Amino acid sequence: MGTYRRCVPGGERRFALSGETIAATMGRKSFSIPRGDTEAVLYEAVADHATIRFGTTITAVEQDADTVRVTLSDGSTEHADR
Repeated sequence: MGTYRRCVPGGERRFALSGETIAATMGRKSFSIPRGDTEAVLYEAVADHATIRFGTTITAVEQDADTVRVTLSDGSTEHADR
């Protein structure tokens, strides 16, 4: 089992728990990562490479042989090559 590490935005480790400790306290199949932590890690990984939009969802998807187009809940549309 690995180790769960929680770091502050600058990368400094706040705390760490071993997989064995987590399994002993929560069971082997139970593991919880707070949604905000997951969101922060994913955002930091792609922020320099993608535009992130909060507060909108995909309402429609169209696809042809070359392109995928999505309509978002704010009325905007986006497209990408396949």
